Amino acid sequence: MIKKINILKSLLLLFFMVIVTTALAQTKNLANSVTSNTSSNVLSPNYNIVEGQNEVLNTNNTFATVKSKAGLVAGLFGASGELTLNHTTQIPANTDYYLKLESDGGTLDGLVGGGLGQLVTGLLNNLLLGDHYFGVTVSGGSNTFTAYTNTKYNETLDKARIVMDKNGKHYMKITPDFQFNSIKLTDYNAGLIGILTAVKSTRIYEGFYYTENSDCAEMMTYYDSSPGLLSLDLAGLGATGVKSPQFAIDNDTTTASNIGMGVLSVAGSISQSFILPTTTDNTKDIQVMLHMANPALLSVGVAEGVFIEAYNNGVLVSSQQVNSAFLGADLLGLVNQGQKILVRYKPTGSYDEVKVTVKGLANVGIAKTVDVYDVAVVNSHPDVNQTVCTVNGTFNLNTIVPGYSASNTYKYYTYQGVEVTNPTAVKPGSYLVKGVTAAGYCANQYVYITATQTEQYFVTGKSNYSVAQGASLTFTQYTTNLPNVSAANIKIYDINGNVVNGPVSFPQLGTYYYTVKAINNVGTCEVIKRLTVYVYDQATCGFRYEKYHATNTTDWGTVTLLGIPLGAINDRSKAGDGDLSSFATISNIVSLVGIGTTYQDLKFAAPVTGGTPVMLKIGQNFSLTQVIGGITVIGLDASGNPIGNLQSVGDAALLDLLVGDNVFEYTFTPTATNGSQPAYQGVRVLLGSVLGVANNMNVYGAYINRNVPVQDNGSCTIDPNVVVKGAVIPGNTEATLTLNNTAQDVLWGVEDPGLGVATSLSSVLYPYQAVDNNLDTYAVFNTAVSVLNKQTLTAKFKQVARPGDEVRIIIGSQNIGVLNLNLLADFKIQRYVGNAPVGDLLTNQNFSLVDLNVLGLLGSNPSRKAIIISAIDVPFDRVEISHTKLAAVELLGEYTYIYDVAVVPNLEFDNIINTDGSAAKICVSQPLSIEKLDNCTGYIVSFAHKVTTAGVDSYVDIPGSALTIISDQNGIIKYALTETYSSYGDALYLKIQSTRSECTFGDAQYIKVKIAACNMIANPMIRTRLK
Repeated sequence: MIKKINILKSLLLLFFMVIVTTALAQTKNLANSVTSNTSSNVLSPNYNIVEGQNEVLNTNNTFATVKSKAGLVAGLFGASGELTLNHTTQIPANTDYYLKLESDGGTLDGLVGGGLGQLVTGLLNNLLLGDHYFGVTVSGGSNTFTAYTNTKYNETLDKARIVMDKNGKHYMKITPDFQFNSIKLTDYNAGLIGILTAVKSTRIYEGFYYTENSDCAEMMTYYDSSPGLLSLDLAGLGATGVKSPQFAIDNDTTTASNIGMGVLSVAGSISQSFILPTTTDNTKDIQVMLHMANPALLSVGVAEGVFIEAYNNGVLVSSQQVNSAFLGADLLGLVNQGQKILVRYKPTGSYDEVKVTVKGLANVGIAKTVDVYDVAVVNSHPDVNQTVCTVNGTFNLNTIVPGYSASNTYKYYTYQGVEVTNPTAVKPGSYLVKGVTAAGYCANQYVYITATQTEQYFVTGKSNYSVAQGASLTFTQYTTNLPNVSAANIKIYDINGNVVNGPVSFPQLGTYYYTVKAINNVGTCEVIKRLTVYVYDQATCGFRYEKYHATNTTDWGTVTLLGIPLGAINDRSKAGDGDLSSFATISNIVSLVGIGTTYQDLKFAAPVTGGTPVMLKIGQNFSLTQVIGGITVIGLDASGNPIGNLQSVGDAALLDLLVGDNVFEYTFTPTATNGSQPAYQGVRVLLGSVLGVANNMNVYGAYINRNVPVQDNGSCTIDPNVVVKGAVIPGNTEATLTLNNTAQDVLWGVEDPGLGVATSLSSVLYPYQAVDNNLDTYAVFNTAVSVLNKQTLTAKFKQVARPGDEVRIIIGSQNIGVLNLNLLADFKIQRYVGNAPVGDLLTNQNFSLVDLNVLGLLGSNPSRKAIIISAIDVPFDRVEISHTKLAAVELLGEYTYIYDVAVVPNLEFDNIINTDGSAAKICVSQPLSIEKLDNCTGYIVSFAHKVTTAGVDSYVDIPGSALTIISDQNGIIKYALTETYSSYGDALYLKIQSTRSECTFGDAQYIKVKIAACNMIANPMIRTRLK
């Protein structure tokens, strides 16, 4: 079987994936010979009225003409031409046979509507002046069958009907239930008074049937209706029937057929049918681009509205009503805006025909019409899935078009249906290309191409730098594995795009970003590496971050219509309770285009210094259409007056990617219209909509970060563990959880990984359980439904992690017995400072996977491991875990569990531990030394002993074992050792608990030791700084 595309036409619009299907190829088999004669009344001269009969034996768009003439009176001296197409081999029973033809009088346009029957032939022809029609007789052995286009047309619709191709040309499609090899057309002219009647004719272009071979067949269409409906249109009572049916299959998504029942109608239905070239199994979906003139069709009962139906051999397989529940908010909003939508439906069985049906009950006032722009059969995987290399973020799409030739004409579209005018410079993503003539493809159908950025090339060198304030930095040398790159084509750029050639000085504290770019010598491939420079003041660490929340949530408002509020806010106070797990819900019950606005004010207790960024935590089920203009924010002065102009949350680059259930932070600084940044005392969050449908959003809170000086009393002034009261856990939507001692909050969501085809089917479940202080609970990545989605979970930390800190992620799986790095190929990890990424994007090749028993956490459990992310020499305050699955392959089963995400201060024991696992020897006669990471960091040192129960290790503090600091100079802390704790034997461990700003930070770390009364010059130093 040769792979073929079986797309009925182009498909194209928001959020749905078009994929090339595998179908049987088709070859057109023409008649082998032709004969003709005249059937005449006995009183009529017998003369030949068939012209050009041999023209039906080719595909040159030429034709034979079969004429007929009425008799003088009552058929006397009348004549009917006959043309017979002969095949040398018997055609199998139930094979579709096509006669391409046209007929005088325009009746075929009407007969495409099947159910017209006698209505068409009675009203479109004048019976007195000429009742013109034709009959087709199929013969095989002793079997015959005849279909007529007169009043008997309806009687044989199960075996013969008039259909139309994409160019508006007509065919009689005949499906005999016996073997056949002869097809005869007879033209009739049955006018009562022949002297008043002109000679009529039918033109036959070709007759053929398909067999499995090498060509690509076109689709055909026709329509049908309930009895009585079309008479309303003829009476001028409404647009009833199907107008321009060929426009639904003409490969032009700007033209459409119109299926209508009119405003005044009786109960019934109108269907436009689309005949597939081959029977399609239910692994392929039906995809229809349509436009509804009246959104009320989405809210009618189950017996009326718009339906997509699948048939096999004339029998209904399954049907789907296109209503509000089926479409969802995204497409529903587009309907209400009057835009086209693309709907997709999977039938329950194999099918060979698709129908779009409008059904209605007897009523007045609801116009039941739908425009059909496109119909396609698609599956769920690209025909071409290719990695590409980009330059300035774009690549030449033609380089991955199968069999591309500059002499051919192609059409290009993004997956969402936007025409691509310059295919030589497109971003990685999903595209549809028409005109592909390479082997195995049909030029008149679309090839679905997915392009992803290649990761096989990279820049090697240092990613992060720490520089003291006022010092200069010379970047190290960088190399690349990208072929054909000269040293001159590897350059470092600052944030403004300027090339950096020498040392760079840093007089100001902060974090700075640079880029290394390597481009091959022919300019077709570029590799980029992001650099981060952290400028620090080693002496200034006496501050900690503290959130200052907006707590006044009294003021809110909404638009009214005729005195009726169009919006509402539930649980308003929860947006100001200081708990970022609980939320108020802003709802627009009816969103009017350009109006729909409900707002919530969040005010601080005191004015905030101008220029201070404010953070908003927001949640909404996002799509492209909901982001656009949906959420805006603005600062408020002390009197509650707006400052400057509204800022659209949709302008944030992050939101270009959100496609599902998302909880995220948006940061902005209130700014006046003149560009100044005055003091402010609140923010206003507004929910509007361009959708024209009801929508809502969650507001978790607004806050600023303040630098609070560390108290001189040496005690931690804040609760080391955050408590949240709105966490969603199994069986409870408002659970109280205590977070681990480094976590502040958690964000989560679903993004499009850059292919333009993500859906909103998946999100992370129970996200707060990934950062609580219970290592037996977990957040869930639902990997079973995340194909072509990027699921994200972001853990935010209470304090900025210092250079040298590590990240520890405890991960497990539902179905995997032993977890290893190869199974983590779909996961990536990125550290951030605020919204700015720092360090490299890390893959499983950068992880260290550690058995939990080594860490003394959960014992020996092979299905759970700790991912250790090595330290970097720049600070970060959050870490994002992402899962992107580009193929339907389950590496970790359906569910992946994240048990914990925490920061672990870096302590290097390599110089004191023994490689054989035996205890490290420490002399009691000498102090224990720890290298300080910085002036913000301290250490509480004591001893513990290990206890093993049921294979699980735990550590029990030894009372009174805390060591006393005897020296804190030159970045080294020395602790006095006074006891050997020899009674604990091999179970003795040194315990080191890091502190930040005098608060405990991270989990304690343990090292097996043996304290002896020995004479050593100095005990080995425990190091913390990066080498």
